[in-house]
Formats: sequence, structure tokens, C-alpha cells
Amino acid sequence: IDFKEQNIRKNLNFGHTIGHAIESLFLQQDNIIPHGEAVAIGMICETHLASSLNLIDDNTTNIIIKNIQKHFPYIAIESFKNEDIIALMQNDKKNVNGEISFSLIDKIGHCLYDQKVEINQINTTLDFYRALIS
Repeated sequence: IDFKEQNIRKNLNFGHTIGHAIESLFLQQDNIIPHGEAVAIGMICETHLASSLNLIDDNTTNIIIKNIQKHFPYIAIESFKNEDIIALMQNDKKNVNGEISFSLIDKIGHCLYDQKVEINQINTTLDFYRALIS
């Protein structure tokens, strides 16, 4: 067992980097959402991130996001500012030197861990998620 979340165990963090930050913001508002629903938001966002980094193609991106949407409702995050979500992600224990570290998919069923992403890409991804409601 990899209690320190090193190596391949980090793949289980897919969706959790963004998901935990959003879950924490809901908790701060005394509006608790299920952990799985927060991680589903994170999985959608982090799939979009993987696509923006050309780790997966558009078809794979659409398949993954549509399948998540079939099982989890859209949860509005319009009341949260991107910078507040990002600030919580920067405080995550998995980060090194303040760099946000993601586990991102490079194909269905496979993940790459310790992926660094620019803040502007995270902003774009959060805006992408918000646009899914329309």
C-alpha cells in the first residue's frame, strides 16, 4: 500500500485536485455537496485540461465528459471566483514549491501524474465547466 501517494497511486488523484477545492468552497458556505459529485466536477475539468495539453483528442474528451454527465448532475460553481478555487489548489499537500500538480489522463484507463499546468489553463478549464450549463 502506498500511504504517501507516491508513484502509480497518484493516478487515483484524477479529478481530486479541482474537486477538493470546489468541495472546500461549498463547505465554507455550509452547503455540503457529496464528495463524488465534487470529484466529478474535477474529472470534467481535468479531462478538459488533458485535452488542452493535447494528451487526449477531442473525441476521447467528449466520450469521457458525456459519460460523467450521464451519472452526475451539473453543479453550479458560478458563485466561486477562479482565484479562490486556484488558491485552495495551491495549498494542496501534493504540490511542490507552490506548483499545482495534476493527475491527467492520456487515454481512457491511463493517467499521467505530476503534471504541471499554467494558471491561465486552469482559468480556461473552470470557464469551460461553467459553460456546460447552457
